[in-house]
Amino acid sequence: MHLVAVTLAWIRGQGTIWLLAVIYLVSGVPGAYVLWYRPLYRAMRTDNALKFGWFFFCYVFHLDSSSSLLWHLQFFSRGHP
Repeated sequence: MHLVAVTLAWIRGQGTIWLLAVIYLVSGVPGAYVLWYRPLYRAMRTDNALKFGWFFFCYVFHLDSSSSLLWHLQFFSRGHP
């Protein structure tokens, strides 16, 4: 859905981040499966504390990197060096 919205904005001349949306789609969906869904499924299936720890580590890392990326994109898109 995000790719469709960015493509429509790009066609209308309102957005220039189409490539970032494609990169996010290509890396984000498989990354979410590998770093989120599969570890959580394995942790729930085996009831293993170490696997729960790995899931929460990946979860916090992803939230931190995503929020950092959003902050930097917002900061640099306003014309700051």
